Amino acid sequence: MGAAAAAITLWAAPMAQAHAMTWGWDAGCGFFGNARCGYSTISADHRTAGACDTYADGIGFATEYVLSNGVDAKVLDPNGSSSGCGYYTAPSGVYIQKFRPCQHYSDGSYICLIGWEDVT
Repeated sequence: MGAAAAAITLWAAPMAQAHAMTWGWDAGCGFFGNARCGYSTISADHRTAGACDTYADGIGFATEYVLSNGVDAKVLDPNGSSSGCGYYTAPSGVYIQKFRPCQHYSDGSYICLIGWEDVT
């Protein structure tokens, strides 16, 4: 998997005052490096972060986030590329300010795929 060949894309669904955000790691997985690896999501109310691993390669997917109360943490897809994703919902009155998609390795290390993205 070559990082230079990988592409990250952003999909946003407009809502009344806020919108959901999704960053997808669209290339770099699979034999030819053209399979989708996974994606990170932020809900329209900016309180829920998600991490979805979409390719069975032994590398997990995580979403790192910063909350309005200063907490910096990660949510993992707990079941790898099997159906379902991992989610974290912030407590009432707290929202997600920034996030970034990351690959999660079996040794516990992370490689974040881009810099911090502001949640708008």
